[in-house]
Amino acid sequence: MIEPKKKKGGRPRTRELRPGDRVPLSLRVTLETKAKLDKTAADSGRSQSQEAEMRLEQSFEGERMLQDIEGLLDLAKEHEAVIRARALEQGKVAVLTEHELDSRLDTHLRKFTTMLVERGILPTPNPPRQPHPGYGFGDGEQP
Repeated sequence: MIEPKKKKGGRPRTRELRPGDRVPLSLRVTLETKAKLDKTAADSGRSQSQEAEMRLEQSFEGERMLQDIEGLLDLAKEHEAVIRARALEQGKVAVLTEHELDSRLDTHLRKFTTMLVERGILPTPNPPRQPHPGYGFGDGEQP
């Protein structure tokens, strides 16, 4: 037996959607996240939807930027390896060891990532530590 097609709910569209058209998006967030979104939207003069959309777009852009930076760091490592090899062929001393180079590039990547997190472009990688109720952090360390 053939079942009839189910009707879609809601009002029918008057035209086809085009790039740039706004469409509804429903999601659930914590009360804290909603409060932050409401405050930043009010402070910036944007609607809640505009603020959420802007922050989503920034997160995608931040991820793309980080991938680009990681690619550039890989190229820099390859370039340094070529320079080091040529220097060794010519009997010159290579300035940095592989470990020193990796350490310096990793330091720069960490600093740049931290800057992107501080500016809100990338999400915080790990949530901040919370003290144990009544005991603090347990190791005398502050967050």
